[in-house]
Amino acid sequence: MRNEIDGFDEIALPQGLVAAGFFANVVLLDLDRALLASAGQENDGIKFHDAARYVDDLRLVLSWRGNKEPEAVRSLVMSGLERVLEEHAPGMMASEQKTKLALFRGEERPLIRQSRKMARIQSAVSGGFDAEAGEEIIEAVQGLVRTQQRFSERLASSEGKFKSPFASVPDVGDGTVTRFAAARFRSVYRSLRPLLYASGRDLITDAPADDDGSDAIRQRSRTQGELDDEARSFAYGLIESWIEDPSNVRLLRIGLDVWPSHEALDYILRIIEPYTVGDRRGDDRKVALYCLAEILRAGATETAFVEDPDCLPAGVDVQAYRDRLRREATRLLSSSNSLPWYLKQQAYLYLAAVSPAAAPVSRTGSVSETKHYRDMIRFLRGETDLGTSAEFATKAIVARRSFLDREASIALIANDLNDLRFAQIAERDPAFAAEIVGSGARPELRVPEIIANDLCLEQRVEEAGYRSLAELVLEDPSSPLRNEISLVSFTNALAGAMLALPEPYAALTPPNVLVQTEERDGFTFVKALRLVSVRTKEGERSLYQPPAWCPPNERWRFQIGYLLRFILTARRDFTETVRTSSWRDSNSIYRASKSHWYQRLHGFYNGHEAFGDDWLPISDEIERLLFDLLAWPGCRGPQPGPFDWSDLSRSKKAFEEVLSRAVQRKGSASNVLFLPLPLPKLPFIHPKNEFRPLRGCVVQLTMPHKVEAADIGLSEPSLRRKHRNHLATALAAVAKALDLRETHHPRSARLDWLILPELSVHPMDVRTHLVPFARAYKAIIFAGLAYEEIEAGKPSVNSAKWVIPTRTPNGGLRMITRRQGKQHLAKAEKDLIANGAAIREFRPCQWLVPYPFRDRPLETLTLSGSICYDATDLAVPSDLRGRSDVYAISAYNQDVGTFDQMALALHYHMFQMVVIANNGCYGGSNAYLPPKKSYKKQVFHDHGQPQASISFFEIDDPKEMVNRVGAARGAYGSDAAERWKYPPAGL
Repeated sequence: MRNEIDGFDEIALPQGLVAAGFFANVVLLDLDRALLASAGQENDGIKFHDAARYVDDLRLVLSWRGNKEPEAVRSLVMSGLERVLEEHAPGMMASEQKTKLALFRGEERPLIRQSRKMARIQSAVSGGFDAEAGEEIIEAVQGLVRTQQRFSERLASSEGKFKSPFASVPDVGDGTVTRFAAARFRSVYRSLRPLLYASGRDLITDAPADDDGSDAIRQRSRTQGELDDEARSFAYGLIESWIEDPSNVRLLRIGLDVWPSHEALDYILRIIEPYTVGDRRGDDRKVALYCLAEILRAGATETAFVEDPDCLPAGVDVQAYRDRLRREATRLLSSSNSLPWYLKQQAYLYLAAVSPAAAPVSRTGSVSETKHYRDMIRFLRGETDLGTSAEFATKAIVARRSFLDREASIALIANDLNDLRFAQIAERDPAFAAEIVGSGARPELRVPEIIANDLCLEQRVEEAGYRSLAELVLEDPSSPLRNEISLVSFTNALAGAMLALPEPYAALTPPNVLVQTEERDGFTFVKALRLVSVRTKEGERSLYQPPAWCPPNERWRFQIGYLLRFILTARRDFTETVRTSSWRDSNSIYRASKSHWYQRLHGFYNGHEAFGDDWLPISDEIERLLFDLLAWPGCRGPQPGPFDWSDLSRSKKAFEEVLSRAVQRKGSASNVLFLPLPLPKLPFIHPKNEFRPLRGCVVQLTMPHKVEAADIGLSEPSLRRKHRNHLATALAAVAKALDLRETHHPRSARLDWLILPELSVHPMDVRTHLVPFARAYKAIIFAGLAYEEIEAGKPSVNSAKWVIPTRTPNGGLRMITRRQGKQHLAKAEKDLIANGAAIREFRPCQWLVPYPFRDRPLETLTLSGSICYDATDLAVPSDLRGRSDVYAISAYNQDVGTFDQMALALHYHMFQMVVIANNGCYGGSNAYLPPKKSYKKQVFHDHGQPQASISFFEIDDPKEMVNRVGAARGAYGSDAAERWKYPPAGL
């Protein structure tokens, strides 16, 4: 390669497929256009049909007439391709060795469609799976590798020519297949292992015996031990592939990640060790040392780091692996041999993450590329050479964000903090500065006034009856202002106060915004608002100060936007995107540092997910408002409408209209906020302008059988395994039931809405099971969750999760998740509280989920759901009468008869479909509609107990469902009126 490319030493290769793909698309744009323009042309009897390029891999589709030999065709195509490359991509060359010709459905060298198998495997992996399907995917991955090995281009050809006229040609290269298989095996192994039992006896421990004494349950699945044996074999195969071709270092990393054995690591290190000592030179040494650097980097960032220890093989000592790698890193850094800087960097990184005390940094060293690594390790060890205040702050922040948790990082720096060092930390990472103050480790530190204001460390109250915004928000994460009505009421009051100022303030911080509130119908309204000027010194910049490029007449929109983000994030640093704490935070693992607050100021994401709480009661109207308020040059501007960002007085009138709409979303009977979710952009498989019928599915799960006060979260390990298996198997059964339903009620194997009972899903299984299912079927899911503590220090809540897939503008798929709370606790829950369980009422709002059944013109059904006992509060169903079309109830209810009568009553009084998904231990899941003919009223009803079952319901004509009240009154003709009961009074 070095000899073939001019200026090779000045060429930089992008690292990773994303970067490589981006630059390849830019550099090869002219080539792509030339190939596209050549489609359909014929030269030398060879017709060019199409081309597909992925980064630097190119596939051409050709046909020819006559009796041309394939090798002759190949030679002509290579010549033509070289000419095209020379003209449109100078410096690029086609590889003679890698270029192959395969006949599609031909008699000579047929094409093996490995790419199709890979696509099927990827679809199965991304859609989620149970234990049985997971084993099938493992076998498919292994079969893919075996097929590729059988027809390997390396074995089948020599010097670019095939050894046999009967050799088949895979349509994907050996390396691509092996890398794909390695990544998918690791992913499936990590997901499958927790679903399996440790041994065969665990499968039949509780099973009754047949009359002949044999076990009643046949062992269908592998055990964890059997899967571990296959994982070891597969991992060793990957390591062997790396030994044969060291350029496949990714295979080595994945092999060690799947099977992190210190014996395997020791063998690999002994292979590489000769290249780390002595005076060996040349490319072989560079490759070996690069591979060693990758092992060290992976050891600090990925190898054997998992959230669930059940994902790792049982017979492997991970600590021994890390100890062996630690000794190797120490040996390398203690060596007097000349080693490349990139290897030393990764050795220092590994030791910084795993064992800073073991790092040999006593020597000063002369390699500038490793200076910062050595300094960081000294800092982590608490050595006294701390550098300037700015350097101290930088190291302290890197220690907090990349290596240590909150407590350990504060303990590390507490004794060395002074006023100047603290100020430097606050300038760079306000959230970390707030953690230091909150810890009380150094109460005597003097905090500069501007920092105290920005971080709300001085919650100033200057007038009786007023509270600072900082107090209102930070005293309780579920602040009275963190809902749509109260938030817009604050916005409107703030705009009025800003208009009353003789001169606009440079910055508005939460402690300097004083608020007087009043309660109306369960919501907080801002009655009065006062603004206090922020004192700043020359050269100081507040976090809340609008950007310098902003025109003076638009600075108000940033001041309002910043304060709204402060309320919604409930964080002292409002620039942060709120994320739940990760298991990585408490592990000896390197984490990438967060971006600087100044960068975040110019790249806010203001969607609901940015504010952390999936229950937060705001609609997408608030999201759009924030995006517009905080738009910066380069962003898409505000859509035409009532807002005028250059005129605050006109915008205040628009805020008043937003407040009026928010108040109208409050139910008159229940005083609950009824918030519409963003319209999901579902893929339309029906012709344009035709309806998309709604197909729903109720899965009557039988777990949990019972909830104990000591484990309301259903997290006891043995119960957790059974619960997870039950859910995974049920979701797999839904897929099979869909296939069965297609035989008598075809809908293109589509599912639109899945409903699961109360408490039926552990919160950790939403991401691993529900989201993949929703992604695979593009289905909306409403599932009851186990009790969960959603706010630190507060009792757990009973809730359900909406999972809604939607298309992104660039064609991708995004999952919207919202939490539906439960306000009324049932008697059984109050009994749990009496026995020591911590459970509370919690329902911030009622979500309304649109289901688009027609795209042009856009028409939707509206779905909503409640949790069990909440449905008995008639105020919510009363308010839903004119808002929803289908009402789902996720239940864990023993009194089946009462709920049957409730569904019978509600479906008529609400005049819509009512669906109940009950736990299978008690049965009684049902669905009812209000048609005139009584035999059509009951869509389904599951009898018997304990019964895990699957039931479907269909809304074949969603437009008539939306217009059912008018149809029942005869507005759409006598035929439509005959299909519905006459509606109840009040509709």
